[in-house]
Amino acid sequence: MKSSWLSTLRFDRAEAGGALGDLGTFIPLLVAMVHKCGLQFGPSLLAAGLMNIVTGLAFGIPMPVQPMKAIATVAIAEGLNEAQILSAGIATGVIILILGLTGLVDRLNRAVPRAVVRGLQLALGLKLLTGGKVKSFLCAGDRRFCRHAGQRASHNDKYDQEQ
Repeated sequence: MKSSWLSTLRFDRAEAGGALGDLGTFIPLLVAMVHKCGLQFGPSLLAAGLMNIVTGLAFGIPMPVQPMKAIATVAIAEGLNEAQILSAGIATGVIILILGLTGLVDRLNRAVPRAVVRGLQLALGLKLLTGGKVKSFLCAGDRRFCRHAGQRASHNDKYDQEQ
């Protein structure tokens, strides 16, 4: 008798460690997007969890979604709103789906030098780092420059304007 595809799935200590290891980057990025961009925490966790289950069942292992981390980095650094983040995620998903279904993802992987990929990763990291440093510097000097989801962070803005 032929075994079902479910019997080939495994979940052991190594899988649990890998699943939790990705949380080290996912949770801080999600919290930053909730705080800075106004993304909703609960629905974001639910969608990410469901997608991990779907990819785990489809491919036999849960797959971290690296393009979404790049979107998160740009969203945090640029202060994108929820609609912009969702649009970027949908567009990226459609592009990756097309590349995967047509087999172009392998060609693209061979055509793009590894140095270009590493350069993009470095640029995104620097953008996130410098965005935070500039924000910290401005906020330390004058609280009126601090912003959260398009609103002033200072609770005393009315008082600050009267002074």
